[in-house]
Formats: sequence, C-alpha cells, structure tokens
Amino acid sequence: MVVTKTTGNNYTLAGFSTGTTVATSTDKPAGFIAQFVGGNGVDELLEAGINAIAVWELGPDAEFEVLAPAFDPTLTWTESAGTDTLIGVSVGQGTAGVAAYNQGQLVPWTSATAGTAQTGGGGNYVVSQNPIARLIQIESPSSIVIGGLQPRYSTAY
Repeated sequence: MVVTKTTGNNYTLAGFSTGTTVATSTDKPAGFIAQFVGGNGVDELLEAGINAIAVWELGPDAEFEVLAPAFDPTLTWTESAGTDTLIGVSVGQGTAGVAAYNQGQLVPWTSATAGTAQTGGGGNYVVSQNPIARLIQIESPSSIVIGGLQPRYSTAY
C-alpha cells in the first residue's frame, strides 16, 4: 500500500491527508508500507506490538515485486514493449469522508486518467495526479514488478 507523509515523521494511507477526509489527487505519495500483512497468518504490524511502520521509497533504479492487494488486480494491467506503462495510486473517491474501494493501491496511470474519477474493478476511485512508478513485468495475476521513475527536471516540483 502507498502512504503519504503528513507532518514530522507521520504517514497515512494515500488519499487521507488528515486521516478523516479524502484528499485530492495532488497528494504526493511518499513510499510503500514495508511491513507484510497478508496470507498464512503473517501480520508483522500486529506481531511488533507497536504502532510504527517502515516506509520504502522508490528511487529511479529501484525494483520491487508487489503482491496483491498492494496493487488492484481487478484492473487491466498491460505490458507494452518499448514503452513504459506508468503506475499511479488510488487516492480516494472524491467525496469527503468516503474512501475508495481500492484506496492506497497501485492502479494503471495515463495522462488521460490523471486526477480523474474512474470506475473499475470493485467501485469508484480517483487516480493520482502524477505517476509514481513504472510497470516492468506482470509476474502473475497477483504479482507485478515495478520500477522507479527517472527524476523530473521540472520547475513544478
């Protein structure tokens, strides 16, 4: 899942800038939750006994294998030879206090979907304004490999 930095060393699930209201698509994702919460009874957060997480930042040369549900496997993921398939994050449904069905999950990103409400998979969601990664490979319906983006040399950042 993708998190956004709030204040100090505090993070929240992408799309919730305050934890109570749905943020806009302009939230800047800070990284991925590094702990594993998933199958086979593994819950690293529960087992740690403290309310703390690690956050992995995705550098330009980084590669990560991402397992569902950290990405939305119900959406169409396509590898395109010779071109980058970009990835964004679901940042909410666009209604205050209403989370998207896939909030914080990675979703396919294009300039046409950036910052817009989409319907797919299990419900409605808003795609982040900017891509956060690129798709390297689809391993299986429940596993993808992603890579970082090259730095942008834009005055907007």
